Amino acid sequence: MKKNNSRQNNPRVTVKLRPYLREFLICKLQDEEGFSSRKSIIGAMLEPLLESNPNGYVPQSPCRDSFTFTIPYKFNGKNCAFHTMYISEHNQRLFERMLYLYFKDVFHSYVEDKQRYMKEIKACILMFCSDYHITFNAINYESLKKSYYRYSQKKNV
Repeated sequence: MKKNNSRQNNPRVTVKLRPYLREFLICKLQDEEGFSSRKSIIGAMLEPLLESNPNGYVPQSPCRDSFTFTIPYKFNGKNCAFHTMYISEHNQRLFERMLYLYFKDVFHSYVEDKQRYMKEIKACILMFCSDYHITFNAINYESLKKSYYRYSQKKNV
């Protein structure tokens, strides 16, 4: 409990994400707060993209499709104070792209592993969405199926 109170005062960085990536990220971090350390894969992706606030920068309030990370005070070799770090638009797109590739890697590995025991791909995809709390409002079943099909075709060539 004491740990959460100290995190409330830590610096925060907000990133806009697609809804299914946001749901995936919440599940991966196992924490709605989104505390990200350098030791986690998400922290490793986020660390090089953080920049100091430019002069006159006003932080935007989080929108529905954004995710707010709480970062440690000492991150990226710098002491981070509240509202001193941000991610530029270009770096947000890079982060979303890296997270998308990570999502696809986890998804393909998961379905490939489950397909050994369950022959039906649909059941594997539904189980992935269930395990990672991804709703079909955020992503379409057909797009996941198509992604896995293309992955398996590339792998077999």
